[in-house]
Amino acid sequence: MKRESIKLSEIFEAYRQWLIDDLEESERYELNNEFYTSVENDEGYWLECSISKEKPTNSSTYSSVRKDIYTCDFGFRVHKKYNQNGVGYIGSVYFEGSSVNEVLKITSYNKFQSLLLNLYYNETPVILDVEDEGGIDTSLGLDI
Repeated sequence: MKRESIKLSEIFEAYRQWLIDDLEESERYELNNEFYTSVENDEGYWLECSISKEKPTNSSTYSSVRKDIYTCDFGFRVHKKYNQNGVGYIGSVYFEGSSVNEVLKITSYNKFQSLLLNLYYNETPVILDVEDEGGIDTSLGLDI
């Protein structure tokens, strides 16, 4: 289903909802009721967004900067549009560190993977309402 646009915060919320539905309650407790996310503003041209059940222990280093996008469960790069302030598009998608351009296979994808692929291939405008991970709800729905 092609969308007109999506807010960046809605992408993170879609992951949160998918993960809550996918995990057993005991697994959510083991994760201390939260998942890992990172948003890196890379020189004002794009945002590198990383999402994982747990914080990666083996993030790659590029020019002495931690790059979770290559080691998290899901990573994507939102390129900012020069002619539209506060709007971008997903220019790269990574599943478990591998670019979908390099390893995309005919298979079934989970709901969140399908969303990312749809946004990527349709170049759906992404409204940049999140600049860092501080504004993202990373809770897994438990009353702790």
